[in-house]
Amino acid sequence: MAMEKSDKQDHDDDDLYEKGRSYWERIAPNIDGMLGGWTNINTSDVDESRKLLRILLKPIKMIESLKRPLRCLDCGAGIGRVSKYVLSKFFDEIDLLEQNETFVLKAKDFLGDGYHRVKHTYIQGMQEFAPIDGIIYDCIWGQWVYGYLTDEDLILFLEKCLRILDKQHGFIVVKDNVSKDEDSYVDDEDGFVTRTEAQFLSLFSKVPNLIVKDIFRQKRMPKELLPVKMFVLVHAKTRQ
Repeated sequence: MAMEKSDKQDHDDDDLYEKGRSYWERIAPNIDGMLGGWTNINTSDVDESRKLLRILLKPIKMIESLKRPLRCLDCGAGIGRVSKYVLSKFFDEIDLLEQNETFVLKAKDFLGDGYHRVKHTYIQGMQEFAPIDGIIYDCIWGQWVYGYLTDEDLILFLEKCLRILDKQHGFIVVKDNVSKDEDSYVDDEDGFVTRTEAQFLSLFSKVPNLIVKDIFRQKRMPKELLPVKMFVLVHAKTRQ
């Protein structure tokens, strides 16, 4: 059970979320902006994500009883970079969760012909996410975005994800930088928290019925950048 926040903690959390929101309002709605100037990593990032999804979706495509479209939620979707280059190659329907309205509006042009796959858009922060009743996802994908959530809100968000995840075969992907140090650190400019792998695993362990199925490391990244890990999370009832 989550503990009740103090007034001071509420205020601190609000400041943290406002810092992140203000930062992204200054960022150009293009690939360079989405990747913080590291446009050169787009190809390797996309290739590794696609490779992961081919592995994870292979058993699902063998399920003859699945008689509905494959559906994915893109968390912190931005202008739809991941949706365009990765998720649209595998999923029939994609929902976008993004708090910056400018990015959401840009996504329609950026995705082009692929925008027909977008069924719903949530213009909300992940800490505010309120899923639409009745929608179930096969994949919930979040990349370089979980660092904008406090520990408590990350746990709460994953609890929501489990409630809207297909219990038979659905999965959550947390793709993020991991700290090389023994502790996390916070970016002063945008408030992003870079956690250690151990800290991620500790937080995951606090989510009832959540299991870490696999951990993959992103390959072919510049040495100047922190390591990127892809955590694959599933519901305890999911077929292994």
